Parts: sequence; structure tokens; C-alpha cells
Amino acid sequence: MEELKMNGKRKQTMGGQRIFCLACVVLMAAASIVLAIMLLTSGLLGKGIVWAIVGGLVLLNGLHGWLQLGKGKTGTGRTVCGVIALILTAAMVVGIVAVGKVTGAFHHISKERKEGIYVGVYVLADDPAKELKDVSGYLLGIASQPDRENTLRALKDMEDAVGVVEEKELATSVDLASALLSGDVKAMLLNEAYLDTLEEADGLSDISQKVKLVHEFYYAEEAGKLEPVDTDVLTDSYIIFLSGSDARSTDVSVRARSDTNILAVVNPTTHRILLVNTPRDYYVPLARNGQMDKLTHAGIYGIEESIATLENLYGVNVSYFARINFYGLKDIVDAVGGIDVVSPKTFTLSTNACSKSGNVDREVVEGINHMDGAKALAFARERYGFADGDNQRGKNQMAILQALTAKLTKASSLVNYQSILSAVSNNMTTNLTYDDITALVRTQLTNMSEWQIDTYAVTQGSGSTSQPCYSLGGAEAWVMPQNTESVQTARSMIQEVLSGTADSQS
Repeated sequence: MEELKMNGKRKQTMGGQRIFCLACVVLMAAASIVLAIMLLTSGLLGKGIVWAIVGGLVLLNGLHGWLQLGKGKTGTGRTVCGVIALILTAAMVVGIVAVGKVTGAFHHISKERKEGIYVGVYVLADDPAKELKDVSGYLLGIASQPDRENTLRALKDMEDAVGVVEEKELATSVDLASALLSGDVKAMLLNEAYLDTLEEADGLSDISQKVKLVHEFYYAEEAGKLEPVDTDVLTDSYIIFLSGSDARSTDVSVRARSDTNILAVVNPTTHRILLVNTPRDYYVPLARNGQMDKLTHAGIYGIEESIATLENLYGVNVSYFARINFYGLKDIVDAVGGIDVVSPKTFTLSTNACSKSGNVDREVVEGINHMDGAKALAFARERYGFADGDNQRGKNQMAILQALTAKLTKASSLVNYQSILSAVSNNMTTNLTYDDITALVRTQLTNMSEWQIDTYAVTQGSGSTSQPCYSLGGAEAWVMPQNTESVQTARSMIQEVLSGTADSQS
């Protein structure tokens, strides 16, 4: 009787072991198949490496299956193999999650774009109104230009919400803001992107402090299309427009002034990158109509307008763009563990530059400065502390890009890839395709090659610095006249890098 009981327990144990072994085989095989498919379709690694990994997975699963299911194997040996298989399976699951996050982030930043437009209802800062219904009886000011289309759209939505609105039409946004400040109207309807431009007009530098937003209407529009790009990012030279926005919204898709305007000229064959900075206040003809305005204002009409305006200035074709919000720069720098930025001089960061950066060590020394995200953001925004203002700010921004690129192309950055991906995907948009991005990543991971990065900033010309600006309805604002010789120098340097004939420059 005892012997029967023992045989029964032995059979139960053996049955449990068989189920465990079979489960281990199935789980490991399933994880291997999923990982193999993701690697084959992701494009992150070279085909040779991927097929080597797939071959290794096949061998591992074959060996595991033979050890688990083959005849003559002991129960203890099978259990040990099963435990090892579970550990390997867990490692594969980690790999699956990692590949999924990487591909998801790349798909996110390269997805079909929409551009956001916010039209705000503003009243004086001390007005008791707190929400849209509170201004239903106010005389509402609207402007004939700019952005009449979205103004009228918001007016209709406002009337749908609160009933008929009494309105007064002014010629320009400058006239509109002046009417609100003088009491000629009690509220104004204005595309929020233009509130920033108003600060540049005479007598309106503090407009943001004198008004408050009580409601905003949001509209998402299909972004304008760039000309189709026929470029192999691994072999052909190309230009990327790097745009940085200091918009009130942290939404990187919002149409807003482009406060950073850098052309990154890339030659993948010579491993050269030239960063050409054009000051935000450069006085240029807008591509859309030839009207003179500050370069930064081109961004209000969409990133394609900024690109086309710069193409005309330098006589080039821009293939790609990457737009990042200034707030995103802070996150990206922190994600890579800080960067080493070279400053040409010792100075103290201004209160204005630090206002959006949090608690910042404000001291910058000549030479190398290790910066966290907050300090890098303040350094990128600083202009009032320099005699040449925006020119030096542009140089500082290129110094940050140099340091960031150097950090990102190092193998050590792979340790923080999840944080980097999260920061980039939330704060950047680009027209580089998924295939373009993965090709660049794959190549860099394969050879981990260093890039030579040179910089050039076009300078200010002479003459009057107070000129009419199209985006201000013809009102005058401080601008930076072009230096034609400097622009021509930039043109020559760009062509030299594109053609592969450039000598070392800095």
C-alpha cells in the first residue's frame, strides 16, 4: 500500500515537472519569436547583427528543447534548465520592451504633423473677469490683421458659447492692444503667438504683464508640406533646419516664433557638420510675400515659412527640420547626465535668462562648464548680458548643440536611453522619416564614429535698427540689419561642407 502511494506521488511530481518543462519551452520560444520579429522589423541594427541574434535564439531554443524534452534526462536537470530558460526569457522580455520603446519614440517624433493655434480672449490684468462667460457683455476688440481667419473662427465659437458679442475692429494687433490698454475696448481676441510679437513694438514691451488670459480656443491644422525629399541620409549631404521655440505653451507643435534658427549642414561621408546660426532679429524678406520682418516672426506662419525664408537668404535647399521647445532642452540635457559646454567668456547669467529655468547656478566661467538642464536652458536663453546680444546667444546655442551631439554619440549614453527617448519624443518633432532615423541610429551604433562639428554665426550689418515689421502691421520694432558679407561667407561655407571640400573651421 505504501509503495502504491509512493508511486502515485512520484507520478504527480513527474507530471508537474513535465508541465513546468513544457511551459518553459513554450515561453522561451514565444519570447524568442517576438524578439526576433521586432528586431527584424525595427531597422535599429544591421541585418548581419540581427540574423546572428536570430540564429543564436534558434540554437538556444533547440538546445533547450532537447534538454527538456529529450529522453534520459533527469528531473533535477530539467528543472535547472527550466530555471535558466525562465531567466533568459525574462531578459528577452526586457529586450522586447526596450525595442518597443525605441521604435515607439521614433514613430512619435516622425508622425504626420499638425500645427496648433491658440486664440486667446484677453482682458486687463486687474479686470474681475475670470472666464469666458464673464466677458459676454464686454466690447470686444478684434484686428483686421494678422490672422483674420482664425480670429473670425474664434469669434464665431465665442458667440456660440455666450451669445452675440459686440465687437470693434482695429487695423492691426498693435492698434488692438493699444485699444485695450486705453479702455477703448474691454477685451481683445488675439492669436496668442502675436502677443509675444507685441512686446517688441514701441510702448508695448510689458503687454504680457498688463493683460490676462480668460479663455483660449485651440485649433489643430494640417501642417504645410515641404517638397518631397530624395536624400539618402547615410551617403548624401543635406541640411536640417533646427528651430527652437520659446513659446508660452510647452506644446512643440504650436505655431510660434522661432527663437533659434540654425541650419545644420551634414556631410555623412566626411563626417562633418556645420552649424550656421541666423539671429532671431535678422531683418529679412518673408518668403510668403517678400515683406520685411524679423526672422523669428516667420515661425508664426508655420515652420515651412521659416525654412523657405532661410532658403532664400542662403540660396540652399533644406531637406529636413527638427523643432524643439526650449523647455524640452532642459529635459534632454538632464537625460544624458549633463553636458560640457565651452563658454568664450566668464559672466553671470541674468535674471531674465534664468526666469524659466528654476534654481540655477548663475556663474559661467571661460572654458568648459558642466551644465545640467536648467543651466543649459538659461545659457541658451541669455542675450541681455552680452554687448552683441542675440549674436552671442546664437553662438551659445550652437555650443550647447555641439556638447549635446558629442554626448549623444558616445556609447555611454546608451545607459540612459529610456530617459533620453522620453525627453526627445515629448519635446521634439521632425520630418525625418522613421526609416531615416533608424538608419542614422543603426550606423552610429555600428561604428560609434566621431563627428567634426564647426560653427558660424552671421553678424549684424550697419544702419538703422528700427524698421517696419509685417507681423506688426507695419509698426516699427528693433531689428538686426543684414551683413551681406557675413551672409556670403555663410553661403560659401555651406557649399564647401555639402561638396566635401571644407577645411577645418571653427
